[in-house]
Amino acid sequence: ADILKNSFISGTGILYTYWDNEADGSKGDIACEVLPVENVYFADYSEESVEKQPYIIIVTHCETNLLRRTAAKWGGQPERIKSDSFSDTKTTVFTKLYKEYKNNSVTVMAVTVSENALIRPAYSTHLSRYPLNVFQWEKKDNCILGESEVTYLLPNQIAINRMLTASVWASMSMGMP
Repeated sequence: ADILKNSFISGTGILYTYWDNEADGSKGDIACEVLPVENVYFADYSEESVEKQPYIIIVTHCETNLLRRTAAKWGGQPERIKSDSFSDTKTTVFTKLYKEYKNNSVTVMAVTVSENALIRPAYSTHLSRYPLNVFQWEKKDNCILGESEVTYLLPNQIAINRMLTASVWASMSMGMP
């Protein structure tokens, strides 16, 4: 439901699917997360296909202590991870997804960093396609982002608000005490 709400309001809903090693005890499991469109940066916004993107950057905010444990586990730089200036416990994290081509095969690679530290060096996701699904409410030509239903309602609502404001002002200035 959240992905539909996001695509209705912003024009685009994004579902990120990944393998979560921490889920289901020691086995791990598939996890899905609805990402706000403002936290996903495509390399080429004029390219309509997710699969043709040279790279995609996903921005998240994670607990600093969790990131330090993750960096220690995967050979990152836990000592360099610092909390954001606007939060004592969270750090902004950038995950870059890109495709690596070798011997006529494609592998989606990922690397995770914060402002000052490498959290997880480049690793293979063992996928050949990006783990993102993009839902567009209304398709826009030459754009990976969609157009919102709300976009067309805003000018009407602004006109209605102005008309009501003028009516209130007229009543206040012309009305009898």
